[in-house]
Amino acid sequence: MKITENDVAYEIYQKASEQIKDLPKFWFQIVENDKDAPDQALLFYLENSLSLPVYFNDNYKYINFSILYGANRNEHPKQLSKVKELINFLAHTWTFNSFDIVLMKLNGVTFTQSQQENLRYLLLSQPIFDLLSQEYKINYEIAITSKGAK
Repeated sequence: MKITENDVAYEIYQKASEQIKDLPKFWFQIVENDKDAPDQALLFYLENSLSLPVYFNDNYKYINFSILYGANRNEHPKQLSKVKELINFLAHTWTFNSFDIVLMKLNGVTFTQSQQENLRYLLLSQPIFDLLSQEYKINYEIAITSKGAK
């Protein structure tokens, strides 16, 4: 079974929402107005560019996401806490139901699973804040392999 970018984004969100309390509602490539939380969204936006080094074989799929967090714009300390939790989750989660991550680039830092502990605090200390949109942004690029392809 071929795994799509949408499948990957949804699995990441599902696993994150199990571990992070009050994670914002998830949308993938679609910005909708949610009547229950109109100012709260976690948007996985699929990027077209590819900056990951291509030194794995063709069995791996490369996916680039920008994850925008635009909830409670006037409550930055609370918002920043959720962004740090999400970055921490992304930096330490390598296995999902349908795929495994073999290489990750998170907010400009490329690393493998064996390097995760060394980079944890570096990543957590550098969430990106867009002054214009007043949103936090996570650049998340991954190389994955489908579990069925192993």
